[in-house]
Amino acid sequence: FRIEGHMTHPGMAPATAVARETEPGAYEADLRFTMAGDWVLVLDGTLDDGRRLRRQLAVPGVQAGR
Repeated sequence: FRIEGHMTHPGMAPATAVARETEPGAYEADLRFTMAGDWVLVLDGTLDDGRRLRRQLAVPGVQAGR
């Protein structure tokens, strides 16, 4: 799965990462938020049965240095 992190205001480059399957059905990724603020994560990948998965997740209030 590919993960993109987007700031909620325009003009910022996205942060990206690739998730690794750590056990069946569980994934882990190292995504670094580049600044404080509100972010939206976009998850995009293909399931084992060939179906495409695309989800968005709001991550409000990211703080600097966390």
